[in-house]
Amino acid sequence: MVAVALPLRHAGPNSPRAVALSGGLHPVGVFFLLAGAFLPIMDFFITNVALPSIDASLHASAGELELVIAGYGVAYAALLVVGGRLGDRYGRHGSSWVRSSASSWPRRSAVSLPPSGS
Repeated sequence: MVAVALPLRHAGPNSPRAVALSGGLHPVGVFFLLAGAFLPIMDFFITNVALPSIDASLHASAGELELVIAGYGVAYAALLVVGGRLGDRYGRHGSSWVRSSASSWPRRSAVSLPPSGS
């Protein structure tokens, strides 16, 4: 294997290119990696905080509220697997339109639901 020396633009030792070429991870990359790991936790927290208002508006029992959380978890896991496969198949940039439409789908469908009394 032949090592190729690439010219470093912005040749600072902490530049993203220099860190990537050395095999390390830039602090900005670490931030986004940890933010991605934190998002599912935050989503479940938000859903749990919304449970009292769901109970008040729909008069749901405890079992039905547990079903809301379980359904959210299953849907999240399924879309995570599908998104990972699409990313593997089409790359980050090719599947970005799918990710953006998939993330906005629950909001659009919740707005189009009829009121619970009808």
